[in-house]
Amino acid sequence: MMSTIEITRLTKNELNIVDKLILFFYSLYFILNPIYLWSSGLPQISDLSIIFSIIIYTFYRKFTFKITEEIKPILLVGLLFVVWIIFINLIWIFRLQTIDNFLVSTFFYIYNYFLLFFVIALVNHYKNILFKVTYISVIISVIIQFLIYIISGGGDGSRQVGFLNNPNQLGYYSLLILAFLIFFSSKLDIKFYWFMLAMVSSIILILASLSKAAIVSMLGLLILYLFVKNKKKKLKKKYVVCLALILALGFSMYKATDFFQENQLMNSVQERADSIGEDPDDNLEGRGYDRLYDHPEYWITGAGEGAYYRFSKNNFELHSTLGNLLISYGIVGLSLFVLMVLFALRNDRFRSTYIVLFLMVYGLTHNGIRNSLLWILLALIASYTIKEINERTT
Repeated sequence: MMSTIEITRLTKNELNIVDKLILFFYSLYFILNPIYLWSSGLPQISDLSIIFSIIIYTFYRKFTFKITEEIKPILLVGLLFVVWIIFINLIWIFRLQTIDNFLVSTFFYIYNYFLLFFVIALVNHYKNILFKVTYISVIISVIIQFLIYIISGGGDGSRQVGFLNNPNQLGYYSLLILAFLIFFSSKLDIKFYWFMLAMVSSIILILASLSKAAIVSMLGLLILYLFVKNKKKKLKKKYVVCLALILALGFSMYKATDFFQENQLMNSVQERADSIGEDPDDNLEGRGYDRLYDHPEYWITGAGEGAYYRFSKNNFELHSTLGNLLISYGIVGLSLFVLMVLFALRNDRFRSTYIVLFLMVYGLTHNGIRNSLLWILLALIASYTIKEINERTT
């Protein structure tokens, strides 16, 4: 209901039926994003939704928008990054005479770059409306997932998956949603109670996933946001009041009941925290970092993203965002990606740096670059200059 009322109010006198269809399928992407009907690596139902949005937009708008001087660098460097990936992977396909994972990996980067380009185009056309639609969509998405978690009997202490394929995907999805919420809280006039409900839903889902990387990243992101980066005084006061009430309630429950001692979710989170550094894969070799120093010959141009049998110790991809880029595409590929991110952050005057930083903290032990939500967030961060310019000139 919130979505229908808000979007109708925003678009009543501005958008025609085609515009509404474009934004509807775009918003549906976020709502359907955590629902996997097929194995990981295949297009999911959310991808089909945003493809419908792209098709309608292409026929209706034909991508006819002005690329500003602020946006040009991120699009250019991003394009060079993807071209480099295509080039390196094709070289290794011909050298090794195998397409083992190389083509699939390449497709992810092409697809995500195109989504980045698409979202920037949407911001150019729909301006602040696109930000509001995205904000509403991520709130609906995470609240639905939280309700599913509750209805399905969540909180039993086991690692939750939801409708995704593994717990780490749930943790990363929820962390990305938290990043979106924090980003929008400084850009839009938000309704505090809906915002807090979405924040709490994200936090609980991250805890329920028992993903150590997601929990650590979440804590760092929340601490910086609540106590350092949040510049809205009224909003900050509300956070302080809510936090004080939660702490008071928690302390009372701890003293008067056995809730915390008997709560299976809390106990599981505590056990996961205590096991940091003790699990078999909680080391450099377990995550595949050893190939960085075992194979320095790949530092410049990379080994491509596939044929992992070449790394005899661990026949899998390096479980790291930046580390995987370095071993797969060398210093050239890593530098292009970092430069693209820096150009995006520059357009937001680096105010969102800490948000991206903690997403990269998660990426120290997982390869999070394939998740399209990360690229869409970068597109929105990069587009904030367009939004501000449009608002000043309209």
